[in-house]
Amino acid sequence: MDREKIITAAELMDMQFLPRSTVVDGMLPAGCYILAGAPKVGKSFLMAQLCWCVATGTPFLGQPTHRSQVLYLSLEDTGERVQGRLIRMFGVEHPVGRLHLKFETDLRGRDLLAMLEGFFMDHPSVRLVVIDTFQRVREGGGAQYSYQSDYEEIRPFKEFTDIHDVALILVHHTRKNTESENSFDRISGTNGLLGAADGAFLLQKERRTDNAATLDVSGRDLQDQRLYLKRDGERLAWELERRETEPYR
Repeated sequence: MDREKIITAAELMDMQFLPRSTVVDGMLPAGCYILAGAPKVGKSFLMAQLCWCVATGTPFLGQPTHRSQVLYLSLEDTGERVQGRLIRMFGVEHPVGRLHLKFETDLRGRDLLAMLEGFFMDHPSVRLVVIDTFQRVREGGGAQYSYQSDYEEIRPFKEFTDIHDVALILVHHTRKNTESENSFDRISGTNGLLGAADGAFLLQKERRTDNAATLDVSGRDLQDQRLYLKRDGERLAWELERRETEPYR
């Protein structure tokens, strides 16, 4: 559609749009998302679990997945560490050719997206990309960010997901202290990050035990949800205990 064209509501209602892909039913449609949480809360384990479940077509936190090719950029871990993590979580007898991994890159922002464009030319059926962490690939320098700079950092990733009909998750951190009643205000940075993204996931430990957490979900095309999770002490995989609200079907 021409960016400068103005249309009537009648013209809009006559248009036909292809449905967007869904990666996890009720939780993850195509789009650009932020997963935020404190250090060592279990974000990387949760993302490894998501990638594995989508690549194998097995349920994720109780929700059906749509099996597809997956790209996981684990930029703060080594191959050895991720191998050990996957073995501990899923065992050694399940090789997954649909899960593609990358552990190092010096590319940032639009340069990184150019690399992803090349990857998608060879793997057009990829429907999930996870970048862990966003800080490793953002273009802006220095510790101070404005709403505009944060918005402009996310926007190219959002445009990429619209073009390729893919879900892309940027793993990010939370602030230690905030007086806001909105839990998503704990995401490090300004509201420009969420302003440009399609939604966010917030992983927080429950005070009652080290192996319990909540996962808050919010987005443009998502029902607001809170999931109560527990972590298997042996496998270190996250399991669903209960939901506050059942997702739409």
